[in-house]
Amino acid sequence: MIKKIFILSLVLIFPSILKAQNNTCLTCHLGVDATPVLAFQKSIHKKAGVYCQDCHGGNPEINDETSMDEQFGFIGVPEKDDLIITCGKCHAKTGKFVFTESSPNCIECHSAHFTKRAGIFMVGGSIYFIAFTIISLAAFFTGFFIKYAKYKKGRKIEIKTLFKKGVFKAIKETLTNASIFSNDTYAGIFHLLIFWGFLLLFIGNLIVWFDKLLFQYFFPNAQFLYNWFYRVFSYFTDLAALIVIVGIILVIIRRAFIKPKRLNYKIIGNLSLTKLLVEDWLFVIFIFIL
Repeated sequence: MIKKIFILSLVLIFPSILKAQNNTCLTCHLGVDATPVLAFQKSIHKKAGVYCQDCHGGNPEINDETSMDEQFGFIGVPEKDDLIITCGKCHAKTGKFVFTESSPNCIECHSAHFTKRAGIFMVGGSIYFIAFTIISLAAFFTGFFIKYAKYKKGRKIEIKTLFKKGVFKAIKETLTNASIFSNDTYAGIFHLLIFWGFLLLFIGNLIVWFDKLLFQYFFPNAQFLYNWFYRVFSYFTDLAALIVIVGIILVIIRRAFIKPKRLNYKIIGNLSLTKLLVEDWLFVIFIFIL
């Protein structure tokens, strides 16, 4: 009963997980050669709602050979000279491609059926991003509990007062970077962009992991990231990556050109000015690469 309620709720919230079950191209070819059908199941084309007939023509609703009639625009396997035209119907104008006898065609790089997504940020291959984020969160919570142990030694206050004046205020300042804005608007802007950009990217990758490792494992005949929901999801993850890049560019401009006085390091104890500047730039470059 719980499983049925869960599936029903997902269908109502994300109707795009329902797949086209009346596509005779898939059912017929599955019995002849399952390789391209299985590859297509994990391709970006399927997630974007692009099916067999969109590239090969034909009528997927007819369950006999008449589905491959010319009246339905059936072309079968496109020739090399026709591939750019076929792919260019959705992706770009054919004039933007350099095409000669020796040049590769679209499927030689992108595959015919197991087509990968191209974009600003490759969500599916972000294992390093997840790892670095977990390490960063571990460092954050380590520092948090160290400070918590220190604050715990202070005078006792009511829980209601604690949450109202302490916890809620801390959450608000974390999400808005209000304390940074109050001292330096420029710094507040790029801190906010980098913070929210990485936070959204982390949430996006968690959704991908949920879809690949949990949802499709328990429900192999349904998809969570599919069709219009996947396109919206891709747009927001790419936008989040762009927000991070803009924030880092603002950091670089500040350090390389604006050079505020507060960043003119002075020698403190045994620390040299060169060491501080090198560590500062290494941190910025590391964030940009990440």
